[in-house]
Amino acid sequence: MRTFPQTQPRKDVRQCLLDFYTKLKAENSNNFLNFTSNDKRIPLIAQEPCPCGRSLTYTDCCAKPHQNLANAKTAEDLMRSRYTAFTLADGEFLLKSHHSSTRPVNEMAEIVAWAKSVTWLGLEIVRTAQGREADEVGFVEFKAHLREGKKKVEMHQHGKFVREFGHWVYFDLAG
Repeated sequence: MRTFPQTQPRKDVRQCLLDFYTKLKAENSNNFLNFTSNDKRIPLIAQEPCPCGRSLTYTDCCAKPHQNLANAKTAEDLMRSRYTAFTLADGEFLLKSHHSSTRPVNEMAEIVAWAKSVTWLGLEIVRTAQGREADEVGFVEFKAHLREGKKKVEMHQHGKFVREFGHWVYFDLAG
């Protein structure tokens, strides 16, 4: 009888991205965005589509605003990068990308714990209003799909985004 070597179970995409992102932050590498697909330091997961739903890799998409908020050129870009930060449970980015007057500093530990406890299934941008590169205010209506335990949940929200210190930040839910 032929025996095969034991293989490790494949990690889910979220965990691979989280491991990759955590490693990059630990290295504090300023040039990781310049890696090519042939660079051996990039795990295969970095070449898969970004969790935000665009058909770009994480490295070519949300990793850029995660490294520098100014790389979110539109309110939608910031919304997508915030969704990806939720999938990575990146509380630091979530705080940094939140307007200083509405930033939930005291609740961040709870937000991160919750973000880790759910399974993120996808982001759907329903519509945007304003929020282009030249605008000062923007609105993004979105649906974040997730699973809490065995229950599928759809978070349907209307976010208000504004410019603060020259870059886009999340302000609050639009009324």
